Amino acid sequence: MFEFKHVNEAEPFLVDKLSSDRFLKSAGAFSNSSMFVAPYPPEQQEDAAKMVDALALDLRSRGVTASVVNLFDVFTSVLDEQGLWEPYCQIEGTVPTKDFITALKDAADLETQICPRVVAQVKEARAQLLIVTGMGAGYPVIRTHRLVEVLDPKVPVLVMFPGKQTHKSNGSTSLDILDTPAGEGGQQYRARNIFEL
Repeated sequence: MFEFKHVNEAEPFLVDKLSSDRFLKSAGAFSNSSMFVAPYPPEQQEDAAKMVDALALDLRSRGVTASVVNLFDVFTSVLDEQGLWEPYCQIEGTVPTKDFITALKDAADLETQICPRVVAQVKEARAQLLIVTGMGAGYPVIRTHRLVEVLDPKVPVLVMFPGKQTHKSNGSTSLDILDTPAGEGGQQYRARNIFEL
């Protein structure tokens, strides 16, 4: 397993993995999955964003086109187009948190509104892979486990994940975003940890 203290140390490893034929062909192969997560320390989100920009440039220099999509930006654009972003910002503290999160999920549905826009961006860029950012900003409205269930851009996907993936004794895994434990249940996530390849 590749280990690092700072997310910038992961960039050379990621360039090599993401530009490999094996990775780029994973979406069309009969493999377990073409969905990958890249967990990193949550306090390094700003550095991770800069590293992803460098990663996309380095991939391009190797002839690989990556579409980098910030899911939080897509989410806010959906709300903006409906004229809902500002009204939701104004009522945020006046309704129970659970109700507020549900309302946001209903207004910008991941499966029917957000994922189709992401897929369209991948197609428009004629990208060979997708790098998803913005998971920390989108949490808890956008959940990583749900994203990897419904997103199918027909290219390999790397989700930059501010948190950690925990392997439990019962064989399940949990994605603990922003170092918030996911709970005791755990699941078998469709996404694999890129640093374990």
